[in-house]
Amino acid sequence: MEIRSSDVARAFFRGLLAGMCIGIGCCLRLFCENRLIAALPPAMGLCCALLLKGALFPCPSVRALQASLLALILISNLIGALPPSLLSLVDPRLKLAAYRLCARMLEAGYLACLLNALLCGFLLFFIALGWTRFYSRGPLPTFFCALMAVTAGSLFNLEHCVANMSYLFMGDMHFRFPLKAAALCAVTAAGNALGARLGYALGACFKHLFYSRASAIDKTYRKKK
Repeated sequence: MEIRSSDVARAFFRGLLAGMCIGIGCCLRLFCENRLIAALPPAMGLCCALLLKGALFPCPSVRALQASLLALILISNLIGALPPSLLSLVDPRLKLAAYRLCARMLEAGYLACLLNALLCGFLLFFIALGWTRFYSRGPLPTFFCALMAVTAGSLFNLEHCVANMSYLFMGDMHFRFPLKAAALCAVTAAGNALGARLGYALGACFKHLFYSRASAIDKTYRKKK
């Protein structure tokens, strides 16, 4: 499918919008000391991105056209998340909280980061798919389910590459440990993309099995008639 310049501009703008929502949610999270309350701002950021029709890596849309612009959307997400992160320059508490969080992520190791990112991408795929399919039918239940799903993911320390980049920037990790910070972002992005792809494959497999069985039942019913 041919990609038009208008599609590129739209994807970039929607990516900036989603990145800004995630960046604001990450900043607000660092101000919360209670773990449960701290899980809510990133979830609200994601739901706001979905409400505003933002495009978030790794599953901006179920359409193939958006999937072909995935790299552009990731870059625009990262750019959009930067302005809220600049708050750390004027608030030392924010920088300290971000540094502690990043230190814990680095101590956990890249394998744990990859696994958490994979599960995050898997979860985000089904959240985006559910939002696309059910929001027009029931906005409030869909919003609540998405909010609870992302909050649960935050509680279990699932990692998203845009959120991690925001934390690393606020904690000055790109200056203190540039190679480790870059590696962490790369591993998280790869895990997110792989998890979303796994979710897509699982959904396609389930859809194929469901329609195959429905077709077989329909044929049996016709033969009996």
